[in-house]
Amino acid sequence: TRGVTGQLAGAVLNPLATLASRVAAAVPLLVILVFALLVLALLLRAVRLFFREVARGATVVGWLPRELAAPVGTLAEIAVVLLALVLVAPVITGNIEGAAPRIGLLGLAALALATVPLGATAMVGLATLFGRWLAPGDWVEIGPRSGRVVRLGLLETRLRDAAGAELRIPHLARLLHPVRMHGRTQRIS
Repeated sequence: TRGVTGQLAGAVLNPLATLASRVAAAVPLLVILVFALLVLALLLRAVRLFFREVARGATVVGWLPRELAAPVGTLAEIAVVLLALVLVAPVITGNIEGAAPRIGLLGLAALALATVPLGATAMVGLATLFGRWLAPGDWVEIGPRSGRVVRLGLLETRLRDAAGAELRIPHLARLLHPVRMHGRTQRIS
């Protein structure tokens, strides 16, 4: 019975030993993943705090105007997350080829395709903000809507019309409708 006992013990204990060795091999990877997530969270917090302080006026930097700090901060956070997804994932898995990087690449491609309208709006918004095409206080007409520019963001222009209502017009709408700029006062007819 010794031979049968050895085979039976091997059939029961070998899968458990294999499972234990795989769990032990995954522990360093799990530690690295937790550490990478903590570093990413700290980096995002630092970026968010920096750009919030610039927007508040508590920190002054010559290369970034105060009114542009919020949209640039959003872009910086997005860039940090995408950089972490693209660069850190293959390092953590240790396999440049395989299912996980390909699934991640397909996920990033699907996300990029889904954000095309948002990206187009942001590009027109960047051109508006950095080109200084509109300024708060200007009276403008965007298609059938008109009002005083209250705030310019990365994705939208906020107008206050003659009745006092706030209109939020996405920058992408400016590609579809003409924009008339009347200056600081409303046109009287």
